[in-house]
Amino acid sequence: MELRNIQRSGSTHYVYLPAQWCKENSISLDSKVELNVSPDGKLMLSVFGTEKPKESLIINVPDGDARFVNNYIKAAFLNPLKSFKIKLNKDINPSDILRFKEHMGGIDFVEFSNKEITCESPTYSEEPDVLLSMIVRKMLSMINLIIENHNKELVERYEEEIDKNNISIRKSAMGTLTFKRPSKLKHIELFYIVEISAQLEKIADHVVKGDLSKEELKHLSEILRLIQKVMNNSNIEACKTFFNLIHEKEMKRIHNHLNTISDVFIDWSITKMIL
Repeated sequence: MELRNIQRSGSTHYVYLPAQWCKENSISLDSKVELNVSPDGKLMLSVFGTEKPKESLIINVPDGDARFVNNYIKAAFLNPLKSFKIKLNKDINPSDILRFKEHMGGIDFVEFSNKEITCESPTYSEEPDVLLSMIVRKMLSMINLIIENHNKELVERYEEEIDKNNISIRKSAMGTLTFKRPSKLKHIELFYIVEISAQLEKIADHVVKGDLSKEELKHLSEILRLIQKVMNNSNIEACKTFFNLIHEKEMKRIHNHLNTISDVFIDWSITKMIL
């Protein structure tokens, strides 16, 4: 972090731009900068590019199996596009549509018709850290429903929402990293959040499949509540508490995912020391 004094000329207040930043972004007298205010009131400045990124895209995909085409759908959705159309060389049959839907993590706004796949991709205003907190809360609610033997359909609905939040986090991060969309988060923090989100989504899959006993589910709930705390204060002491908790009762099905989250928190704690 670098502190700079506010200058004043008449009724106008200003601050000098860092020389290194100007050099890295090729700032000249003809350059323009864009000012945005983040949800928490921070003023963010970014280079205003003369070339606007594409907002829509047409992709011609050669014949391939369902998984190949599905990967293109995901990639097109995750990139910062308002809409896209994928053109195929052959018609899509109903069984293909089902396979696409099964592996698309809740992307239910993609439409299939004959040889075309279209999508009006929504933009997400939520920051990835907010979406990550939502995933944790939904996982806690989902686990509580399973422990109390509630409606299976409602549990599956929570899983779909978790999948959607995970994809939204990836899409939001890609938009920021690709076109410097205003964000209160640093790029390295986006990297950490995307990794944690991916691991939580995989854990949620195990929960819905019934891979964990009720005792393990209760222990997982305790871990998730601690994740909420560590996200807000990922210092060394908090990371140590999390590390000890996930090794207290090793749950084989999800241990690797929890261990990865622990590693990310430790990395994050060190990063906070040097930022």
